[in-house]
Amino acid sequence: MKKDKQPSRPKNKGQSLMVSVFLTPGGPLQVPDTISDAEILRNPMWPKRNGCPVRDAFEYLEYGKGNYWTGE
Repeated sequence: MKKDKQPSRPKNKGQSLMVSVFLTPGGPLQVPDTISDAEILRNPMWPKRNGCPVRDAFEYLEYGKGNYWTGE
């Protein structure tokens, strides 16, 4: 441990949240406002959040909830 530095602590099974986002030079990746929700929803596979199409590339993953990135 270096002088005046906090010690490293091991991970535990306490509360944890991982935020995954794709960043571009213009900011977070998202569907442009020029594309309407109706146009997005023409694709039946498009993900929805509270009944509205997801327009951003953010994903919130909670520890122990079984939601994590896979190769799919």
